[in-house]
Amino acid sequence: MPRVLVLAACGLIGIACASLDDFAAKSPPDASSSDVSVADEDAGSTSDSSMNVRDDARALSDSAFEAANAPDGAPRCACASPAPANWTGPFELYDGNPGNVPACPGGLTEVLTAFADFGTVPPAECSACACDGPTGLSPGPVTVDAFAQGVACGGPGYKRTSAVTSLGACTPLPYCNSGCGPGPAPYDYQTSNGPPPLGGSCNPSGGSATRPTLLWGRAARGCGVSNPSSQGCTSGQVCAVSPSPPFESKPCILQVGDVACPGTPYTQRRLFYTSADDSRGCTACSCDPPGGVSCTATLDYFASSDCSNGLQATGSAPSGTCISAGMNIYVKAASASCSGGTCPTRGGQPTGTASPKTPVTVCCAP
Repeated sequence: MPRVLVLAACGLIGIACASLDDFAAKSPPDASSSDVSVADEDAGSTSDSSMNVRDDARALSDSAFEAANAPDGAPRCACASPAPANWTGPFELYDGNPGNVPACPGGLTEVLTAFADFGTVPPAECSACACDGPTGLSPGPVTVDAFAQGVACGGPGYKRTSAVTSLGACTPLPYCNSGCGPGPAPYDYQTSNGPPPLGGSCNPSGGSATRPTLLWGRAARGCGVSNPSSQGCTSGQVCAVSPSPPFESKPCILQVGDVACPGTPYTQRRLFYTSADDSRGCTACSCDPPGGVSCTATLDYFASSDCSNGLQATGSAPSGTCISAGMNIYVKAASASCSGGTCPTRGGQPTGTASPKTPVTVCCAP
């Protein structure tokens, strides 16, 4: 919680103070026990959702005090009611365009920079998600169909049986001894399916968030001196620096938090904020399973049951040619591989929002 700076006295060395009505133009919050002063010359926006809070009260030397006085050296002061317990002030206040926030006049301490009228929150800007090429793909099993000889693997009415073989496995191919339809027992073979791609994944990238600047409709700046003195004022009042434009003409006090004004004469309440809670970001990028992958296999047809000798023919998958290899044939997928494909992307969408936090109540004389 920012620590509010205590205002310096206007009447340190025998100064004459005017009435409260003569308090003209500026009213800053001081800081003796709370955290409120935020110094940011570009007071209209916050890109990191927080403002710098001053917590060191700066006492004014005699020469610095003179800088706040009129050109003839006479202190420009006005008598005002002191700040109640737990409040800081009185001080002069600027409340206006965030693009025109004035610096504190020479010799005065900046005790508050805060903001009001939180604008529409622009969403985070998310970089595009992307997925690299699939890795970890493997070819699945191949289906081999058996046909009766003489139909060149072409007629669906002649298809009899099928077998499934995996990479490296020696698999017997089925055939028909009798009742197989036109022609002798089948011993024409053709791959009809596979190998399908198995597994595989892609690595995502992107989805980083850029937070646009948060905009405020108003900015407040308070300036004052420390340790207000009662010298030159009636009982129960203190002497504070008399403000000039663009600071307001009436004195103000402040307290950290969203609280009610303490009462006369500080009855005009305004609420400012010294920071913002910003949770804007982007959803994480991810990759769906790969699609569009192409896998191929080379099939060897053997007469031996362990696929070690008696090579009869060589075919391919998935669009294999019709192989005439006889009966009692064994097939082995000698090689297979997968390539190509992409992974659809997900994520990279704006999420979260921002809201003002760390309120400061400022109460001014009417």
